[in-house]
Amino acid sequence: MDEKVIDYIESIVLDRSDLLQEMEAYAEANDVPIMELVGIEALLGMLRIQQPKRILEVGTAIGYSALRMAEALPDTTMSHLKGTGKGMRRRRSSLAVHLHVKGSSPCSVMPSSCRKM
Repeated sequence: MDEKVIDYIESIVLDRSDLLQEMEAYAEANDVPIMELVGIEALLGMLRIQQPKRILEVGTAIGYSALRMAEALPDTTMSHLKGTGKGMRRRRSSLAVHLHVKGSSPCSVMPSSCRKM
């Protein structure tokens, strides 16, 4: 993609929370793969249009994409399969606290096993 287009898209993206910025910095510093800003914004735009009831994320690394989707779609049930990567437990805790995940909350932070959707 043209660098000017990327710069423009990044310039119109709303500020992200401290938690998201911390996760982005952690990912960059530790070579953890997360979606690039332009890619996640494009995905979130499509998801806002489609308004899915459920999303299954396969492979979560540090939970960055899941958090972005959960924030953009608060009425959508988020599930994921097997998160890996250093600091995953801490990130799950941060995600749970940030989204106020409790019991039947729309966003469930999954253990490293598959749960029926």
